[in-house]
Amino acid sequence: MTNQALALEWAAKASVYPLPQEYNAQGSAREPDCGDLLELRMQVDEFGRVTGIGFSLTESACPPVWACAAYACSLCLGKPVMLCLTIDHSQLFGALSHDGKPDPAHIHCAIMVELALKRALADYGRRFCP
Repeated sequence: MTNQALALEWAAKASVYPLPQEYNAQGSAREPDCGDLLELRMQVDEFGRVTGIGFSLTESACPPVWACAAYACSLCLGKPVMLCLTIDHSQLFGALSHDGKPDPAHIHCAIMVELALKRALADYGRRFCP
């Protein structure tokens, strides 16, 4: 079940991860039902480590999406790109519940963030990994 206090706590951290102007990887995802758009950008250094990451999201998006996006950024920052590839929506539930069990009403929030993250990583791979 979604822990509302935890989700709001992580959603409030969104300001820590603004959309970077300098980046070398970008991915986005749109929620088909409500139309929310998430854009995620990252800066990866010459050693393949994420040195900057941030996102923008439709202002009216629900707190669980904001929470999952901020949590994904926190999981990636400072990590090698290859490690970031292992992050999936099931890990992102950590921003929504203490027990890691998904609330069926918010599974799509975590999947949307995972999709934007994987698209950003694929973008980086196309550009820099022959």
